[in-house]
Amino acid sequence: MAEGIIQREITDRNARVGLLQGLVDRMRKVIEERERNEQSRRYRERVKDRKPPEKEAVPEAARVIPKKFFRRLLQPTRLLRMLRAHAAIAAATVLLAGVPA
Repeated sequence: MAEGIIQREITDRNARVGLLQGLVDRMRKVIEERERNEQSRRYRERVKDRKPPEKEAVPEAARVIPKKFFRRLLQPTRLLRMLRAHAAIAAATVLLAGVPA
């Protein structure tokens, strides 16, 4: 008979421990959810308080430079033939010699 009482106490104790563990787990989840909500709220406030990016001041519309503009500054491509003999000279150096830096 004493065994039955001891077994029942152990079972009751295990049931209480399981119940308490479940409560602790649920409370832990609630706390984690609150922390996430707080973090999200702080982030939203930071984003809202950010200054908007400053717009670049452009007095008039941007100009488009046509290809013909550069054509007169470029050297003729026949100069590339002589570059094969002089590998130390870059092709861009010869072709863009007239273009200001």
